[in-house]
Amino acid sequence: MTFRRLTLHEILLLVSLLMLLLPLGSLHFLKLYESALIRQTESELISQAAFIGAAYKQEVADALKQHPHPRNYGLALPQADSGEHLKPVLATLDLAKDPVHPRRPDGLKSSQGADIPARQAGAYIIPILQDAQRTTFSGMKVLDYRGIAVAGQQELGLSFIHLPEVQHALRGEHVSLIRERTLPGKPPPLSSVSRGANMNIFVAAPILLNHRLIGVALVNRTPMDLPKVLYRKKEDIAAAALAILFLTATIVALTSYAISRPIHALVEQARLLAHGGKQAVQPIAHPVTQEIALLSESLADMARTIEHRSEYIRSFATSVSHEFKTPLTAIQGSVELLQEHWESMQIEQRRRFLN
Repeated sequence: MTFRRLTLHEILLLVSLLMLLLPLGSLHFLKLYESALIRQTESELISQAAFIGAAYKQEVADALKQHPHPRNYGLALPQADSGEHLKPVLATLDLAKDPVHPRRPDGLKSSQGADIPARQAGAYIIPILQDAQRTTFSGMKVLDYRGIAVAGQQELGLSFIHLPEVQHALRGEHVSLIRERTLPGKPPPLSSVSRGANMNIFVAAPILLNHRLIGVALVNRTPMDLPKVLYRKKEDIAAAALAILFLTATIVALTSYAISRPIHALVEQARLLAHGGKQAVQPIAHPVTQEIALLSESLADMARTIEHRSEYIRSFATSVSHEFKTPLTAIQGSVELLQEHWESMQIEQRRRFLN
């Protein structure tokens, strides 16, 4: 079975398409873009948690004015931090390194409820959270320093101290993690504001007041999934795809002009050389590259050498035939005389002709 050999045009086109697929393959296999979307959502949640914590801290401070020992409220931290100096919290989640935890467990009933300052502060900021949720679509909760929900859309009064992110936050640590998400029914359409990712980003931020921990801001949001991002950017992606295809076609055309066309010219030069054409002794007109120019000049030199040798052989053959013509004519004449007058010739004449 014989297979059709690929042309140089086809090879150049395949190479260009493979180069085009390399960045797309990197996005798919390394999940770079998904990680970027997750970190974007994480960064948004960190900002939201900071504002929620600031609002809750202010309300707790106002409620503690009626407290007999306001400076002893909350939990003392191993390393006291008032939270008043600059301390940025960076988004660090990465699908390639961070595990995906199971779906968030439900809150548990607590034997003891939240204290009065926490309940008062939570009641003040609940309308704020509900109003913000209409825009952010984030899940927002505020827990007191014992892990009991005092503000949020639901699950008020339940304990979340069993969550690992809450436990870390109660020790004064900012925690971000990825949890599984179970979609209720079919995934939402791409045009919907709902996100169809199968994961959820959780951020737990400690809330500090007077060097003590007074609560935890627990926020979560589904990150933007790649199909929805591509759908929202479909016009830009289409324009970029057309630009990439145009660049790919330009690259193929340039490589064809610089490589394929001169190679075809070399093939024609070699064909002329094989058939003894005079045109083969001249290099091709526009070789474009130095390598093609050198190869064409080498073929032209070879053609000139072959032409010179052919001319020499023709001249030699002409000279040899001329040199042989005179003695052969004499021999032929002597033989003809011998054939015609053999019987009548004397012995001396015969010997002379034979000699």
